[in-house]
Amino acid sequence: MLSEHGLARLQVSSPPAKSVAIMLVLRAELGIGLMDAKAVLRRVLDGDCSGTLPEMERLARRLRESGIAATATRPQGPSPELPQQPVEFPRRDVPGRRSGT
Repeated sequence: MLSEHGLARLQVSSPPAKSVAIMLVLRAELGIGLMDAKAVLRRVLDGDCSGTLPEMERLARRLRESGIAATATRPQGPSPELPQQPVEFPRRDVPGRRSGT
């Protein structure tokens, strides 16, 4: 999907004081632990959090619902290289899969 449609980036314009709120959203949406949430938070604040447009839109929407100014953007011009490690969302449609482990 990334190779066909290109990547999108998650951008937040909230002050660092909102970091805890951002991590809460990341943990809930991505099904990750505290240490992973801190790592993803760094990527978000650095503007290096990328994935498919629907994934980034979903995260941006959840962040906005929590009072954090966030947008999902697609770079203009030719598609840049794919990210080394895009944000991974847990698959919620697989029976018997445990999330957060």
